[in-house]
Amino acid sequence: MVLAVVLLVMGLGLWAGATALRPPSRAAWGPLAVARTPEQPAARAAGIVRITDACVGLVAPDGSGTLLVWPADRVEWLASDRVVRFRNLDGSVHLLRDGAAVVLRGGGGAVGADGRPVERSFDWVAPPNPVCPFGAYFLVADVTGS
Repeated sequence: MVLAVVLLVMGLGLWAGATALRPPSRAAWGPLAVARTPEQPAARAAGIVRITDACVGLVAPDGSGTLLVWPADRVEWLASDRVVRFRNLDGSVHLLRDGAAVVLRGGGGAVGADGRPVERSFDWVAPPNPVCPFGAYFLVADVTGS
């Protein structure tokens, strides 16, 4: 009996963890650009998170902007608070608001005229909004404070 209860609780916990960061529709992603693409924490980017109605980007100390692309299985848009909830590879969770100073690990490249990355193909869950004014993208693997 105890084993059955433990297995049930573990099963519910795994189910909740697996579904907690998977919004059901495109609208639930808000301004996020989201892809089902494996990310590697090879590069580093630092700056200030900027959240608008159309997109989420990172503004570097030199003023340049980068579109942030989020892995679908580890990000959630909290619309009522206008917050990005992100789970790192180690399981730690970060809540990112407009104006947050962050250091990111991941990788990036150039963005084309249609607002989509040009060097690589993504399996988009929520493609970037073409009105986002960024010439580069960064696929987020991990988030830390500044």
